[in-house]
This record gives sequence, C-alpha cells and structure tokens, in this order.
Amino acid sequence: MIKTKGIFWLNVQDVVKKDHGEERFAKILAGMSPEDQAIFANPILPTSWIDYGAVMRLAVKYVGDLEKFRQLSEISARNNFTGIYKLFFSLTTPEFFIKQVPLIWSRYFDSGSIKTEWLSPKHAYLILTKVEGMPPYHELNITPFLEAGLKLCGAKNVITKHPKCLGRADDCCIFEFCYE
Repeated sequence: MIKTKGIFWLNVQDVVKKDHGEERFAKILAGMSPEDQAIFANPILPTSWIDYGAVMRLAVKYVGDLEKFRQLSEISARNNFTGIYKLFFSLTTPEFFIKQVPLIWSRYFDSGSIKTEWLSPKHAYLILTKVEGMPPYHELNITPFLEAGLKLCGAKNVITKHPKCLGRADDCCIFEFCYE
C-alpha cells in the first residue's frame, strides 16, 4: 500500500473545513470505513506517512465529482508551489523540472520509481513503477501538481494524458506531457 506525506491530507482537510465547516468534515469522516476513520483519528503532521488510498477515498467522497476533485488538486498544487519553490521553478526550465520529478516524488510518496522517456524536446513520458495499491483517480491528483510545476517553469499550453495506470491494473503508470 502506497503512503503519502500528511501535507496532502492537511490540504484536503483545510479545504473541506474552509468550504463547509467542521460539521461537514465530521460527517464525511463518519461515512468512511472504520479502517479509514482510524487513520484520521490521530493528529497527522505534514511529515507523517499515511495511506494514500484513504486520503484519496476521503477527497473523492468530499468532492463527489471527479472534475471538481481535479480542481481541488490544482488549488493544492498552487498552494504547495509558493515562496521559495515558486521562485526556484521560475528560474528553471520545464525540462529541468521534469528531470526533478523522481526526487519530488520521493519526498511525497514512500514507494515508486519514476523514469523519464523523452519523445521529443517538449514531449515526455514519466513512467511510474514499483507501486502496490495505487488508488483509483490518483491521476486527478498527480497530473495537476505536475502541470503546475511545468507552468511555473514557463511551459505553455501543457497537455497531459494518462494512457496507462497502475490503478487500472496496468504494469505501470504513464503520465504523458506535451507543452510549448
């Protein structure tokens, strides 16, 4: 089972509480399985490792609409790429950012290996392997994060695809990026 840093959970929690208050948040948690409720029963720090599947289940349940979930992920990405990150990425190139994705991945997830396959100078595959228990809809969380990083580096007209998916029992995830 793949785990993610608690910061992702805290971002989801903040949005839910801000948009709907503590009561709505408590109702969403009450509707989760006992196993998922146990995960969120104790305080979670930004650096804690928690079940990515449970976080995704809660986020999807909260949003209810997959397009809105993608929008929530875009907001989360923008919130994470502030301050020094925003400055750093604005001084680099999209190609440099893509080369850093394996390092970024390892800071937020406890398993998985990413390699880059360039199809042309501004068209690449990020191929993710060695992950067990990848939750459904993870691409709606991961691609907006990567798109935001590319845009901060100056990429224009970013187009993403997710043709292969560990969550759909493929042998890997492929995140395809094309930009100008």
